[in-house]
Amino acid sequence: MEFKTRLQEFVDAIQVQQNEHYAEHYPSLTAPTISIDKGGRKYIRIVRSDPAQRSVHCFVEVATGNILKAAGWSAPAKHSRGNIYNGSCGMSAMSIHGAHYLR
Repeated sequence: MEFKTRLQEFVDAIQVQQNEHYAEHYPSLTAPTISIDKGGRKYIRIVRSDPAQRSVHCFVEVATGNILKAAGWSAPAKHSRGNIYNGSCGMSAMSIHGAHYLR
């Protein structure tokens, strides 16, 4: 499957996760918006935006589709947490706050 298509499916799945979480736990608040922010040649930055702030939700490696936890705004942490090409579109590697920590 084409990278751009799978990446958009991944971002849409994160948005659904955010919407469901906020509807259940914070019904009076609006869920943050998840968007794609081109980080660089090697990684795509997935950004979580609400009216007060923007933060990195995770990174996706362009060459492989690996999902990486954010180490900061401009760089991912080492070691893949999942892949957008797997059956669940990489959502098994994600929590409401971003990519899972390694166990």
